[in-house]
Amino acid sequence: MKKLALMAVVAMFALCSCEKEGVNLIKQLPELEGEWLWTHTVVGGVVGFVHADQDKPLVIDFKNNNTISVKYDGETIVKNASYTCEEVTDSPYGKYLITLPKEVRSKVAEKMGVSESRIVVDGYILLDNDEDLSEPCWVLYITDVEGHDVGVEGGSDFHYCSGFAPNRIVLC
Repeated sequence: MKKLALMAVVAMFALCSCEKEGVNLIKQLPELEGEWLWTHTVVGGVVGFVHADQDKPLVIDFKNNNTISVKYDGETIVKNASYTCEEVTDSPYGKYLITLPKEVRSKVAEKMGVSESRIVVDGYILLDNDEDLSEPCWVLYITDVEGHDVGVEGGSDFHYCSGFAPNRIVLC
């Protein structure tokens, strides 16, 4: 009986100490695979709006193995960086949360000459189509996790949200 109790304790310890495997984002959202062109970032709806520089595009390439590459102005600044992904149930901003290593966000911000919060490259993922979700034209939104105080009424309730368009021909 003692052996059985000891084996049960060991089994529980083993199960509790295992890391959660995570979500393969492309398997969950196959439409996401490929290149996405940053178009804008908005905070609080109308509080702040940052337009992308069309002459120096920022492109994020989502790959099937939870890695991304990032190009800015035609130059690869991040190549095959791994990210983690988990499913969330309590966010109005998306069903999946991706987290990149801080170095990736820093490289993007440094290369573009902006603060990290201005270009959201990790956070809640949402694929959307304003017209009809059955159509193939999707817009990718990535919303940061933490609220920001942008100096207006509402305190730190504002989230940065970046919009990306498919960087490929998609017929609607």
